[in-house]
Amino acid sequence: MNSLAQDVIMHKTLCFFVVIFFLVADLWGQENGFVPTPPEKYVEEYVGDNGLLAASAGICFPLGNFAFKEADASDAGFAKTGFTINFLEASHFLGKHIGMGIRWNRHQFGYDHEGFVDWYRIRIPNSMFYARSEDPWVMHTAVANLIGILPGEIADLDVRLGLGYIYVRRPEVFLEGYDRVTGYFQYSWLQKEAVTSGLVFGFGTNVRLHVDEDIDLIMTWDVQRTTARMKVENVFGVVNEEVVAVDQPIALIAIGLGVGIRL
Repeated sequence: MNSLAQDVIMHKTLCFFVVIFFLVADLWGQENGFVPTPPEKYVEEYVGDNGLLAASAGICFPLGNFAFKEADASDAGFAKTGFTINFLEASHFLGKHIGMGIRWNRHQFGYDHEGFVDWYRIRIPNSMFYARSEDPWVMHTAVANLIGILPGEIADLDVRLGLGYIYVRRPEVFLEGYDRVTGYFQYSWLQKEAVTSGLVFGFGTNVRLHVDEDIDLIMTWDVQRTTARMKVENVFGVVNEEVVAVDQPIALIAIGLGVGIRL
């Protein structure tokens, strides 16, 4: 093969590799220049109920010293089973499983003046005692709650934990004693009405049965605790008076039924 033919083959080979080089470089540049678009993140939005407006009523039971019936204990409440009204429960659901809200309740307990008198009758059998208390124990509570929610198809469960304000009114109690034989007056004691306010701790649940698209039948259960610090005025006889500072523990369980509107 002469030199001319060799030059032609070399030039053709060189041209072939040059073309291949530019083709590979072009493809490489296109691959590096391509920036894939990241997929959009899908954020699931809460599309459930936004809140609840409800009211309920039921019975409440005194617990501990609040129901204690020993007259020589200054913190004995002599409270009887009473009733409760939940005037308003307003809740806002922040998500599927959490919310916040406020409850306004009124609790009322009768005063067991017969139990109060029995304490004296047992210990002083030679005398006859009579007592009366025309007013009940009354409490108003306004509690802010953090709410945990367990949703269901036919019912939801709400669990509440809260702290709030309580107003307490202690009833007036009057006691008289007479000699059992002669009937002569022996003893008189008047404990005047006292009021106070403070902080209250609350824990409770709602079971909300869905009876309609926006209506719930609600079964409520609540526990509330506080210590009512008050000054109680005692009048012995007619003119002998004393003021006693009393720390009255108050604990109760309230159970009720109500109706709510899901918002």
